[in-house]
Amino acid sequence: MPEASRNAGVTPLSGELKVALMLNPVVRIRLVLLVEDHHLGISIFPQLSFNPPTHSAQRGITPAGESLILPMEFTKKLGPIDINWELGYNAVHKGSSGWIAGFVAGRDITKKLELDAEFYGIETFDHSSHQETFDMGARYKLRPPFILLLMARSR
Repeated sequence: MPEASRNAGVTPLSGELKVALMLNPVVRIRLVLLVEDHHLGISIFPQLSFNPPTHSAQRGITPAGESLILPMEFTKKLGPIDINWELGYNAVHKGSSGWIAGFVAGRDITKKLELDAEFYGIETFDHSSHQETFDMGARYKLRPPFILLLMARSR
């Protein structure tokens, strides 16, 4: 099902710390390719993001231009642990294209609470930009279809 997201960012502007709430639309569609009896799933999760005319790119909050991310996602259940990994192409307009890769392991603690750890990397093909992150997070199921997402990140 397509979805749109709104992101909040914190960025230093003119020597001060300001909080900016911006609309950075992202259109996502998940296409499940294979689900086997052995709890293996393969899907494509294309994501198109674009910037509305809010001057967020000029202020360094969002990247300039549009991007299309085409990741392949693989999921596997190993006992109580859910494993997800992805590898994909990031086509960028007004910037350098590159690749993305990620690995997530998570476990349900209760019926409503899941704890996760993630390692994620992004790099441009011309090697002008490279970023790796490690995240710890939680998903708390409030009530369908609402889930509270919490995350702490280290770069």
